Amino acid sequence: MGAAVEAMQHGLDRVATVLIEHPELLSKSFDRSALAALVDVAEKMIDGAVGPIEGSRRIAQLRFGAGDEDNSVLMPFVGIDSEAGNLVVGDRSLWADAFLAEIDRGYEDYERRLRPTIADDCRALLSVFAPRLRFWTALDERPSSE
Repeated sequence: MGAAVEAMQHGLDRVATVLIEHPELLSKSFDRSALAALVDVAEKMIDGAVGPIEGSRRIAQLRFGAGDEDNSVLMPFVGIDSEAGNLVVGDRSLWADAFLAEIDRGYEDYERRLRPTIADDCRALLSVFAPRLRFWTALDERPSSE
């Protein structure tokens, strides 16, 4: 029983240390699936599997569920989403071909200008939100006290 109590105390000490270092973990409500999706999109943007505009739009939406929508690391994505508001993404069958060609040129040009810095923006986002996700995931994975 002594070892179990020591292990539990060690775990509580670790949780307390994390909460002292990151009080924001308890200061906001959030949806863990939104937090996980936000981290996933940023990782995919770094890998190039999701483009800067599409990813920024997704992150701008997910930030409300991730529990810290005003965090400064999210602002580049919010700005991109806002700036790209007139670029068509989605059901292209609704638009004329000439209009789509013009929009595509603008979209491709904007993505080309974003690529040099978007990975750094994603890494900054991940430095804030990935530890939060790991923390809450680790709490879920702890052994039960049965």
